[in-house]
Amino acid sequence: SVPVNDPKGMASLNNRLFIGSRNTNTVVVFNEVTQTTIKSITVGPKPWGVAAVNNKIYVANNGNVSISVIDPVLLTKTKDIKLNGICDGGPANVAGDTNNNRVFVAMYGNRVAVIDANSDTLSDCIPTAGGTFGIAYNSTLNQLYVTNRDDLSVQVFDVSTNPATLVQTEKLGGVPYSVEANLSTNEVYVSVAFNPPDYDNANNLEVFTADLSGISLSLATITGNTHDGGYM
Repeated sequence: SVPVNDPKGMASLNNRLFIGSRNTNTVVVFNEVTQTTIKSITVGPKPWGVAAVNNKIYVANNGNVSISVIDPVLLTKTKDIKLNGICDGGPANVAGDTNNNRVFVAMYGNRVAVIDANSDTLSDCIPTAGGTFGIAYNSTLNQLYVTNRDDLSVQVFDVSTNPATLVQTEKLGGVPYSVEANLSTNEVYVSVAFNPPDYDNANNLEVFTADLSGISLSLATITGNTHDGGYM
């Protein structure tokens, strides 16, 4: 096991696992071969989502509306991409597009920030329904899936063009948390909480089938409580 204080997102690159530690404002680097911790790298406040794109590590800092960039070889932070006043919200979960070198950041509020991983600059700010939290990317369909906790919905965006185009808003009747995309089957998995008034028990899994027209529900089942973030 990896000792990490309040672990959030993680990404693997070159046999190294990069894990966001929300309470310590660091990213813990773990050697996947030797099963040992290599280093803790200071980033911004309350790091959350982590993604590996273009041989760099991107970390969403929930506490100050920024994205930290880490050199995975030198294991140092090289840059903070400031989004405050440009694409506002609380950076939460992150999805990477390794084919086109893009980083999609769910901005808790009502936006998704799109980072160009070549220049490390903001390339698009996608309006969403509200309470944007989970995010996943399907490279086969060139679609982005976004969960909106305040709107009780999942949105599908066509990101083959810039700016992105909204394809569908699917209401769920409960609060969605994490979302994952299966590229082999074009399925989309969403963890959902149906326990009012807090909606903090994300113990339902909804499976959707995706195509170019959007998503359709194929399975709904009960799982164990995934607690904070509804992680999958």
